[in-house]
Amino acid sequence: MKKLLAIIVLGLLWSNIGHTFEDLTNVDINELRKLKSYEIKQALNNKKIVGYYVDGDYFEETHTSQGIYFGNTKSEGDIIGKWKVENNVLCYQWLKTKLRGERTEFECEVHVFTNNKKTYYFFDITNKNFFAKGYEVSDSPAH
Repeated sequence: MKKLLAIIVLGLLWSNIGHTFEDLTNVDINELRKLKSYEIKQALNNKKIVGYYVDGDYFEETHTSQGIYFGNTKSEGDIIGKWKVENNVLCYQWLKTKLRGERTEFECEVHVFTNNKKTYYFFDITNKNFFAKGYEVSDSPAH
């Protein structure tokens, strides 16, 4: 019985991954709408977002109303920092992680796009590419 249950659970996980995965290198920017500052704040503030990066690494993140960012990825582990929005751009200031050095200044380099209210695409302004997609959004418990 345990083996059957494990097979069912793995099958459901596999089908969920297959259903949500999209090749971010082929996303047509013209089919999406870029969010304005107030929309980015509304989309992220006190929300838990689950998604994946262009390299396939999954993430889970929360942006609090106090400007604190909590994230977790398989490759980096826990990520803590600060966030804000300026001139329709999402900005981050990170503490040190396994893969990143600490940022002492905010770096404003992310545009946020959507094709509906529950899917967000994150665009690297410097490299001019989509690097992440958030496909599951829910209210976050208070931190």
